[in-house]
Amino acid sequence: MHLQVADQLPRPSKDPKGLADAGKWMSAPRLVHLIHGAELQSQDQMQQQGVTVETSRDMHDAALAAMTFSHLPPVRLSCIRSLVVPAYTGPCLHPDCKEPSCEGNRLSITSESPLLMHIQLPHHKNARKWGKAVIEFDVPSDLAQLLHTYLGAPRKALLEHHLLIGDTCPYVFMDMHGRGFVAAAVLTLYWQKWLVYGPENWRRLPYFWNVGPFPVSLRQTRGSETHY
Repeated sequence: MHLQVADQLPRPSKDPKGLADAGKWMSAPRLVHLIHGAELQSQDQMQQQGVTVETSRDMHDAALAAMTFSHLPPVRLSCIRSLVVPAYTGPCLHPDCKEPSCEGNRLSITSESPLLMHIQLPHHKNARKWGKAVIEFDVPSDLAQLLHTYLGAPRKALLEHHLLIGDTCPYVFMDMHGRGFVAAAVLTLYWQKWLVYGPENWRRLPYFWNVGPFPVSLRQTRGSETHY
């Protein structure tokens, strides 16, 4: 009986055009354009309004979006959300890591003038298959400048606003409570809401974090690509 009922139910469309017509798909050019606009807007707001919790969160979101789908080849989300800041000096935070010398997935600054930033990913999807080979690459200059700005006063403002005295967040990116995106679902939900309501619209909604549904997903915007 349940098979007969299932056959009668409409199947969700996976055709990009059909999803786009229904408002459930965002094309790559449109998404990149949105992210570029978010970068410019966050920088303009920071210059005009100074470092506030709101302008700092906007710059955080622009940097996260630029890392996810703009300046870099497709990088697995688990690698992005597990990136630690250059100043972190503690042990590797990957739960399954047993290498005492491992520094974890890390963003580092190799030079201040000229500004050069580097990403190393010892923990990625193919780490075991590739004999624990580390993925590493330099960060493009535009993205490096955005990240460098965010990691200064804006990130400090977010930490001071969200975290209790004595706590800290070693990760580059953090949720609305100042915690790293340890759970994949938290980052997915955060991304969906940013796409639907930001950057120019979501601050108009007083109960942003309690509204839905969210038609655009990470799976839809990135699902056809190959990720490390």
